[in-house]
Amino acid sequence: MLKKPGLSVQLRKLPRGPDLSELHQHLSQALEQRGKTIQLAWRGANLAVYRLEVICQMKSGNAEWKLFMGENPKPLFEYTSVDVLLVYNLVVSSISETQQTSQSEESGKFAKKTDMKTSFVGRPNQLPPAPAALPQPPQAKFTPVPPRQQPQADPVTENQEEEIEIDQEQTILPGDITPPPEEHALYDETRQLPRSRDISSTPMPALLQKISQARGTGRLDVRTQNESTATVFIQDGFPVDATAGDVVGDEAMIELLTWQEGSFSFEPRVLRNNHTVYESIESLVAQSKQLAEHSRYLKEAGMTSTSTFFPINTALTQGEFSDRVTLDCPCDMETIARVYCSLNGKQTFEEMVRALFISRIQLTHIVHHLIVKDVIKIVENLTPQSSLTLAPRAIDNAAIQSIMMSLRRAETGLFIFPAFLYFLEQEYFRSYRSRTSFSVVVFELRQKKIVDGETVLRVLPDKMIMDAVLRISNLKRHVDLIAHYDAYDYALLLPSTRAQGAEVFVNRIIKCLTDSPLAGELQANQLAMAFGSSSVPEDFKELGALLGAADLAMQQARAAKRPLVMYRDIKNQVAPMA
Repeated sequence: MLKKPGLSVQLRKLPRGPDLSELHQHLSQALEQRGKTIQLAWRGANLAVYRLEVICQMKSGNAEWKLFMGENPKPLFEYTSVDVLLVYNLVVSSISETQQTSQSEESGKFAKKTDMKTSFVGRPNQLPPAPAALPQPPQAKFTPVPPRQQPQADPVTENQEEEIEIDQEQTILPGDITPPPEEHALYDETRQLPRSRDISSTPMPALLQKISQARGTGRLDVRTQNESTATVFIQDGFPVDATAGDVVGDEAMIELLTWQEGSFSFEPRVLRNNHTVYESIESLVAQSKQLAEHSRYLKEAGMTSTSTFFPINTALTQGEFSDRVTLDCPCDMETIARVYCSLNGKQTFEEMVRALFISRIQLTHIVHHLIVKDVIKIVENLTPQSSLTLAPRAIDNAAIQSIMMSLRRAETGLFIFPAFLYFLEQEYFRSYRSRTSFSVVVFELRQKKIVDGETVLRVLPDKMIMDAVLRISNLKRHVDLIAHYDAYDYALLLPSTRAQGAEVFVNRIIKCLTDSPLAGELQANQLAMAFGSSSVPEDFKELGALLGAADLAMQQARAAKRPLVMYRDIKNQVAPMA
């Protein structure tokens, strides 16, 4: 996993930002709506507004990512890749850098700001003049916020005196989501909402009412004990997008409101560029109560997961059927007649949902209605259970590890060169079938020494090699592979990575290796590095040419005394192959 040295990539370090699943959904929307910019906005720990944009080109399908902070038109980073993990780590590292910069500037302003606090609070609509010696961050402007109505004895916190202003005319999510008005006034209200709790202590209808009253904005995640999950995105107190199991929208909200066990967590200020929920909370709660009553009635009538349904009177005419079920019918007559005609005493409730393409909620109401009208009856499925027995095979992890260790060099733990060639060939075939990209990086690490007044390069000692391998292993993804290459060089296999992504990753490796001395001894100016990279299909479509291009790029990096050379940068200088 990519991360900067000394910085954690756990979500708790980015409490209001997107997680990996959010970025996957973000990318999926961009792939489905090529040519349209999809955006996601949130507030960081320093109260700055961040905006992540992604757009997939119509022809190439490449996903272009940009991260903005506040109103600054210059992005914090621009990156083209479908590798969500790399994008996630770029977001984390970029925000961490901006927060560190912001904290250093705020600490310098705090002493002078304390003297003017009393007069500043007394005049909430007027900004105190900023000291000329203190530069203001270009990406955000500060405006005072009127203090909340509190007794004078209560202290006024710094966050109540000054908040980051959001331009109300700025469109964060075109046509769908904009920053909530007067968000500074909602800050303290949403902070009082429960962030995580058991559903039994805070039922879902009561929780949604609290969020609605506080005009909260964020993501609500719910998980039951049987691993059922639901996610609801809320804007200004109103649900805008919901998924519960395999249902979405209003039906997902209705089903979620019937859950009575499990736990939930609420993440504030997380927005979603999607709209699937249209009914009000009051309407959804009323429908969920009706669904709960009908489900309870069917359960008390003897319906189980294996129960089937059969008509009470098979000789019932169409006119008699209509007379019985028309009153208080939960749906149109065509749908209810189609359900009735499909009843054969063999299909369970879940099998009927799949066969009739009807939602569980609608089928629950229909079955309840037909049973109440004495048209059908519940029949326990008497089909004998299969005599087949599934016996899971034991997985011998020790055998797996022994095979993997036989492919590695004992002193470094890295894959040997033949193993690298095998995995490279497998990735080549996989990328050919799936039409995806991958990159190869070959590199050497040497120690600079002065011998007879001249600089010579020597192979690194084992302890320095192990330190470098450990640092690179902490940066790479689980699917990336590092191995020995030739005698004293090394190689990286980066699946689903284009040339630009490989360049970003190698630059992170270079920074990681030079941030601190290797093994506590070798300084950055004593370390010689040469990285060369080539990619499929951007540079070549043949495996041999791919490795040759990476070798040539590494040689050019060594000759030019540059840490990295991409083959695409020297492609025009290479003579065509015979």
